[in-house]
Amino acid sequence: MKLLIPIVFALLGLKGCTQQVDELPGAGHWRVINYWAIWCTPCREEIPELNALDESTKLMVFAVNYDGQNGEALRSQAAEMGINFTLLERDPGTALGIERPRVLPTTLLVNPQGAVTNTLVGPQTQKSILDVWRGAQRASQHWWSDRKPRKKKPAEYQPAMKEPLKTGRASVVGPSLLRCFPCGAPADIAISAVVRVTGI
Repeated sequence: MKLLIPIVFALLGLKGCTQQVDELPGAGHWRVINYWAIWCTPCREEIPELNALDESTKLMVFAVNYDGQNGEALRSQAAEMGINFTLLERDPGTALGIERPRVLPTTLLVNPQGAVTNTLVGPQTQKSILDVWRGAQRASQHWWSDRKPRKKKPAEYQPAMKEPLKTGRASVVGPSLLRCFPCGAPADIAISAVVRVTGI
């Protein structure tokens, strides 16, 4: 008696899945995230520069308290520091896929797609951040211009199933198309095969 046993081996890389949680406001804009603390002297020195950056440029500037203060305590400390830009009560680091900063102050530059392009350690000036921002913009534009246009497949195109590659009493059929759940984006497949055992 012959047995038909399908065995599927798939190693999926879900990095191509675009569905992610973004806890940082201002999606679609370049953003600056500054980590500060009331006890951080260099933080006090750069606050006026960040205030000017937020008021005079298209960059959206956000403040994240390193000690996790919130509510009235957060607003009180921010007022003492002279922070005029937007306060975040939740650290967006997890959503951005970054580790907690180990040095203060630390400033992040985030692109419109929600990816961190630059991490700046130590006190910054309005000029230093603008220089980094302009460089990141140029790099982003070059990346898009260097991409080759993808050829469109004909509407009637259907992927053809390859003939089984017979190996002894087993055959390998593939590859199979797998997609990311739940967003439906194609997943990067390192190994994908169906092994059919035709008998014992």
